[in-house]
Amino acid sequence: AYEPALAGTPTGIVELWDELMRRRAFLYRSGAAAMMAVAPRYSSMSAPRHEAEAVAAYAGLTAGYRRMDDLLGPGTVYAQVTEHHRNLAAWLPQVRDRAVWRQLAQVTADASILLAWLTFDLDMFDQATLLYRQSFELARELDDVNLAAFLAGRMSRTLSESGQHRDALKFADAAHRVAGSSAVPALGSWLAVTRAYVHACMGDERSCREGLDTASTLLSQDTGSPPPYLAFYGEPYLNKWRGHALLALAERKVSTAAAEGRLAVDRALATWSDAEVRESGEVLVAAARARMAQREHDEAARLTASAYDIATATGSPRIMRYVTDIQQQLRLRSHPKAISDLREHLPPGE
Repeated sequence: AYEPALAGTPTGIVELWDELMRRRAFLYRSGAAAMMAVAPRYSSMSAPRHEAEAVAAYAGLTAGYRRMDDLLGPGTVYAQVTEHHRNLAAWLPQVRDRAVWRQLAQVTADASILLAWLTFDLDMFDQATLLYRQSFELARELDDVNLAAFLAGRMSRTLSESGQHRDALKFADAAHRVAGSSAVPALGSWLAVTRAYVHACMGDERSCREGLDTASTLLSQDTGSPPPYLAFYGEPYLNKWRGHALLALAERKVSTAAAEGRLAVDRALATWSDAEVRESGEVLVAAARARMAQREHDEAARLTASAYDIATATGSPRIMRYVTDIQQQLRLRSHPKAISDLREHLPPGE
């Protein structure tokens, strides 16, 4: 008799992942074997002669591609990162030295996380799901609690983006259990704010606010150097997601949440790094949503126009989708001046 693995264990998360993928028709057969059957086939690549130097070089390439994505958007690096990931995945099975394998597996997982993020930003959620699932297998082999929890959290983020909040909460809860007390504080903070946003989308104000408080407390305790896949996270990102969560509560008629959400988003906007160009578009859209919640439609249109410029410059379908959503809301609320101002900023036909 088969008994499912406990939720919140690595095995339980794998079963949750595979069941989700089957149910959403990501795969046509069952389990991890099917996942590998539809995964890209990687050509054979000769192992480098100087393995340690090559591992460091590949890690540097991932960091460079990540910076280019921040500045220029996913389209500029997607092809290069795909090939980069393909080379790492082809090399990894050939490594016999266990210490080198562990180093290379970490670099491979990081490259896979970057590629998954690019596909997510390009609105290719199925491909992002496969990549996160593959990386989770590496996390299990490495026995890396931080990496495993982060990947489950990323899957929660992917599901909440597509409106699948109940499934998103399952992954957020599982990530929290896997992380436990072993995860670095910054990761615990990111997981807490990720879960708080899902609770907000489901209308659970108490759980949302508890998660936001936990996220702030944990981030204030963090003094170490984060793993490369978490280097983006800090006070501006926490404020951005605090704003997202509170604005989601405001949409569910929580009276004080709109003003609180606006304050958090404005803090994020004021401290946002100039090097993170593409994500500044998301913050601008959040600021526009906050203005709309307080009936400042002209200012919402101005911020949306700035977000449109970012979406165009970085080629981000995700940010452009946010911009389109604000446009639709302005039309539904029938504010001719705001609509006219925004239309004048956009090219004909937009």
